[in-house]
Amino acid sequence: MLKKLDNTHSFSMSEFIEEASKPRNEIQIIKEYEKYILLIKKHLTNDKYYDDWIKYINQQIHLSLPDEVKDNCKKCKGDIKIENEKTCEIYYIRAGTPLSTSIMFYVSYIENNSHLFKSKELILELTYKFFEHFRFNNGELSFDGEAFDNILLNQTILLLRELYSKMKTKEAIKKLNESLEDLETHKVMAKFTDRILFDFTNPQIKFFKKQLRYYEKKLLTESLSNNNNNNKLINDESFNYNKYTNVFHKLMSIQEAVDHFQIFTIKNSKNGKPFLTDKEFDIFIKKAFCGMTDLPKQSFNKTAKGEKFIIQHRFREFYDNYCDYFGTGQVSGVFIKLLTDNFNGWDYNNVKNNFNKKPKRTIKLL
Repeated sequence: MLKKLDNTHSFSMSEFIEEASKPRNEIQIIKEYEKYILLIKKHLTNDKYYDDWIKYINQQIHLSLPDEVKDNCKKCKGDIKIENEKTCEIYYIRAGTPLSTSIMFYVSYIENNSHLFKSKELILELTYKFFEHFRFNNGELSFDGEAFDNILLNQTILLLRELYSKMKTKEAIKKLNESLEDLETHKVMAKFTDRILFDFTNPQIKFFKKQLRYYEKKLLTESLSNNNNNNKLINDESFNYNKYTNVFHKLMSIQEAVDHFQIFTIKNSKNGKPFLTDKEFDIFIKKAFCGMTDLPKQSFNKTAKGEKFIIQHRFREFYDNYCDYFGTGQVSGVFIKLLTDNFNGWDYNNVKNNFNKKPKRTIKLL
């Protein structure tokens, strides 16, 4: 059987149509929808609250009916004996589709992210916000999905931030990398298949990348604090790059490059020595980012087996994190040259052909 992606970050239109076209009797449809109703009642903590919201929606639909509809509906005029003349009834029937669809999407999102949405108080408040985003115009019911999605996305990001803050630094980095890989897989699949990305996907990718940079910097700080010999790198005036303009990209702070690549002076190769000495690292930064192109190429300290891709992947991560400065992802060559133009033993075409290759362990987790 062919493998399929789940629907957490994207969905397949063809699969959706196929599922929707399956024959179902009315009882099956009612049972499926009842599952979502039971869940949203649980989120509201009380069945009466759900009934009150449905009553409110029906009232607002009625209030928004065009005058000519209400004028022609004898029931609206108060003739409760009339059973067959309910001109306005069609509006309540039509409201069923946007109501049920919105409820199913909202409930599914909360359930799929139940590891984040654990607070009953938060879910109750969100569910009230959900019902407040229904709109009424000329008897037609609609849902302001864009506005509510912003609220939902904001809460999701805050909860994720809180979740990662409770983890150890290496664990947070591992989880962030896993989440990024999952999201970007959906993004790639959506590009080449009929899958449609959810609106949340791209903002979450940006959030995860920023969080990853934060925890990488935190890991570096922790490593430096445990290594007194490297603390001089921060305090030594010779490693102050503030007076330089970044020739790699003028809008990028050189400190961002320092924070990203300084890990080469902290982590050791399998031979027990750091990948770069402080002096080698300083020359790399000045040559690649400060415009001192006459400085000599440096050489990484590495063992023959496996560590080449660990080093190369760190430059790939720099591309992933900072290509946004260039306004396009079609700049991998510029980032590859940071490695091949500044270090001995690296061939541009060879690196380019393997730039997407990820080692079993990254330098952050050594």
